[in-house]
Amino acid sequence: AKVIRADSISFNRAAMRFSTEEDTKMQGGKVSNFYEGGLKHAVDKLERDVFLVLNKLQVGEVSNPIMREDRGGNPYFVIFKVDGRSDAHKANLRDDYLLFKRMAEAEMRLASLEKWINRKLSNTYVRLSEEFKDCQFSFPWLADQP
Repeated sequence: AKVIRADSISFNRAAMRFSTEEDTKMQGGKVSNFYEGGLKHAVDKLERDVFLVLNKLQVGEVSNPIMREDRGGNPYFVIFKVDGRSDAHKANLRDDYLLFKRMAEAEMRLASLEKWINRKLSNTYVRLSEEFKDCQFSFPWLADQP
């Protein structure tokens, strides 16, 4: 963080060089929004600890390193940089066209996938491990499932 603040290396280059997070490394440290597409994140969808850090940063500012833990309990450090902020507003086509477009495309992909699954379901053999037999599924993968 100190080296980035001193302009010795850009945030993007530092992320590409030092990050161990494969999902963001090749994007220069930018975090994709898997729910809505793109790189913008709604404040109410951020994890609480991330929000508390980002809320204090000005645009272009880099945070101090923060220790976090992965799902396995292994610690790692992360630094954040805010590229920009958008004020809350009522959605409109002029400002939110890409968001609407991504949402429509996602709905079309989901509908297409559901149609394909339903078409293939009757003639596809599905074997399920015993440990998953009691799970609820979006599709009736098992013949005795409603």
